Amino acid sequence: MTLSMIGNYVWVKPGQLDKLINGPGGVPEFLDSEFDSDNYLNIDKSWEELHYLLTGSAYEGEPPLSYVVLGGKELGSADENEYPYGQPRYITPEQVQEANQALQELDMDKLRRRYNAAPGQDEAYVELSGDDDDELPEDILYFLNEITAFFKKAAESGEAIVFWIS
Repeated sequence: MTLSMIGNYVWVKPGQLDKLINGPGGVPEFLDSEFDSDNYLNIDKSWEELHYLLTGSAYEGEPPLSYVVLGGKELGSADENEYPYGQPRYITPEQVQEANQALQELDMDKLRRRYNAAPGQDEAYVELSGDDDDELPEDILYFLNEITAFFKKAAESGEAIVFWIS
């Protein structure tokens, strides 16, 4: 269950990402400073449902759609006091391009079918439950559209993306 685990994204210039990867820390301070920036997106508690819809798996999945929520590489040190829900993850500008292309080409009918088949299809608990109207919930559609626009802007600007759960 996702409780209050909030999904967060931020665009990162490739040079800044290199500093975060190779530098001595600074990841928490950087991410904290980005909460009010124009290159930040909060997807609330929808991250788990969206990952499942995009990949068909609660926590795994194949690129490029697995890049969108839980993909990429871990960023920073594994200090659980800083990140109780797991390390921030980053994807490179090239991976952002691939994920953006996949998001632009999403098959909404396939997502609806996956949504309606969700209960019992994966070992992990996913807060999806099919219903008779074959429609995705409004909040899931809203955040899917937000993510799609976010990735498009990041791809057009040549940015990397960092995702973390707070």
